[in-house]
Amino acid sequence: MVITAVDIRNLQPVDFWLHREHGRSDYLFVLFQSPAMVFVEGQYVPVDRGDCILFDKHRIQSYYPCRPHPFLHDFMHFDLESEQEALILSTIPMGTVISLSHPEWITAAMQELREEQIRGVSAIQNQILSGLGLVFLHRIRREVHTAARSEQRPNYAQLHRLREAIYADPSRNWTIETMCKTTCLSRSYFQHLYKTFFEVSCTEDVIRARLSLARNLLLSTSLRITEIAERCGYQNVTHFIRQFRSRTGRSPNQFRFG
Repeated sequence: MVITAVDIRNLQPVDFWLHREHGRSDYLFVLFQSPAMVFVEGQYVPVDRGDCILFDKHRIQSYYPCRPHPFLHDFMHFDLESEQEALILSTIPMGTVISLSHPEWITAAMQELREEQIRGVSAIQNQILSGLGLVFLHRIRREVHTAARSEQRPNYAQLHRLREAIYADPSRNWTIETMCKTTCLSRSYFQHLYKTFFEVSCTEDVIRARLSLARNLLLSTSLRITEIAERCGYQNVTHFIRQFRSRTGRSPNQFRFG
């Protein structure tokens, strides 16, 4: 693989609109970190935070924010160098919105690709980027197939709706008891199903949802740390700062300005 461009948490103004009538000469993968409208099969369709799409070469690429707030997304332009890579890519739906079971790893993987890319150009560096890119495609393919299988299982749709609600409003008091009551499942069975479907515990997912919102607010607003903590469901700002630092390696202020 040849990575031609990659960026994470790319922040754009509210009037941002990417529109390439004939696409580009390479592929484009986008992970949406905020709601947007994407042109798919002749019309614009809504996508949520955590959805992604793979655009084919020389095909229309068009999307824009669907809320009056700054737009945040991760993206990667790439091309292929081997038949093996083409075979893997052919198993991933193209030009279609993909809702993955747990997309949180994508930003971290693209961050690694970005860091390797800015190290410079060399034969070894190109091999590293190619290998990382190939692993990335394998994981996307696995996620797509896992999500497809999970959707056929009992209770999946119910828990998926709950998960969407958690990420849409992480400030709520999402206790295990509250979530169990929402799904009408016993505590142990609920926790088992949640971990099986999404490969993360429900309590850990609430933390991820809150910190994801915190990162978004830190990058797109000038709110004080105490206000951000409150909006993300933290009653204690010190606990918020400690949890943010433990998960990101940086304090909220370091993340905002660094």
